[in-house]
Amino acid sequence: ALVTSLVAGLLLFFGIIFLPATTEPTITIETDEASDPHSVDPTTTQEEEEEETNNELDLQIAHNLAQICHCYAQGKVGSGFDVSSAIYGSHVYTRFSKSILSELLPQSPGHDSSTSIDAALLDTIVTDAENDVWDCTVKPFSLPQGLELLMADVCGGSETPSMARKVLSWKQSCTTKDELRAWNDLIEGNSQIESCIKTLHNLSNEHNNLFLEVLLEFSCVFGTDWSTVTYDTVDPDSNSLHNKLIVRAAVIQELTKLRTSFLLVRKHLKQIGVLAGVSIEPDDQTRLADATMELPGVVAAGVPGAGGNDALFVIYIKGPNSNGSSDCVRDSIGDLWKNWENSGGGNKNGGGGVVCPLAVRN
Repeated sequence: ALVTSLVAGLLLFFGIIFLPATTEPTITIETDEASDPHSVDPTTTQEEEEEETNNELDLQIAHNLAQICHCYAQGKVGSGFDVSSAIYGSHVYTRFSKSILSELLPQSPGHDSSTSIDAALLDTIVTDAENDVWDCTVKPFSLPQGLELLMADVCGGSETPSMARKVLSWKQSCTTKDELRAWNDLIEGNSQIESCIKTLHNLSNEHNNLFLEVLLEFSCVFGTDWSTVTYDTVDPDSNSLHNKLIVRAAVIQELTKLRTSFLLVRKHLKQIGVLAGVSIEPDDQTRLADATMELPGVVAAGVPGAGGNDALFVIYIKGPNSNGSSDCVRDSIGDLWKNWENSGGGNKNGGGGVVCPLAVRN
């Protein structure tokens, strides 16, 4: 994020790119243009579309150059996700091919940082407006309304680069499908999470008020009990009450699948960590995540990024309001975390780590 901010700042300073200072929320109001005297002028719409296109191109230039700078500083091509997230925000990401930057990066670890770079080649790669060179994918991704993300800063630390190297080294040493089963299962689990959240988005868009009503109801229910809820067989065309029951069942079914998928992803990550000799989800973090997931309204908890001892994420259902902007589910999570050290939950010797909740803003 620091490299990306620096690169984007320099590009803005020299007038190479132009980006809006702030992003205002867009409110769409459906009107009958035939009777509405304030209907939108097509010319204005076209100008806005052109401005949006230019902003996307400028973001792409900032992304491309920041990726190059970051990889050059490291002397290798990493995941690229940090830079991409700093540019595009929350999204589903697929990394670009390493070969894209092969001619721009030093070929040996002990390279001379003053080595010249082909300016024409650099310009071609940075200003690739048609994505002829870059093959990474960025798909916007967000939680549906009613679901919240909370982060915890755990007093600890991890050597992320060395952890990633060990995992990649293990992956490269695998020669059979059986050896890569945990890795492939992890990919499948991540895809399932994406699918569940997409389905929840669709349900939210189609049944807004009912969707939030169901979430509020189940914010007070333990996640382990969601799958035990039973529903009567109903005819979807009979009446609105039956339709309501069907929507309710669909929402809870997807929430349960989402929770199960996160648990499987945690299982696969921990297994990969064992195979690679890396503490992706250390036992202390497992105990904290498990304890958090035992609270009512919590969908998932786990270690973000490359894992380790320094953080925890939680996805939960926003419960009834408690104090100001807070809610009862968030309060229960906060109570657990702030007492975690004193409860001895951090490790078997009773000296648990300090956990600090961090606000997450969209």
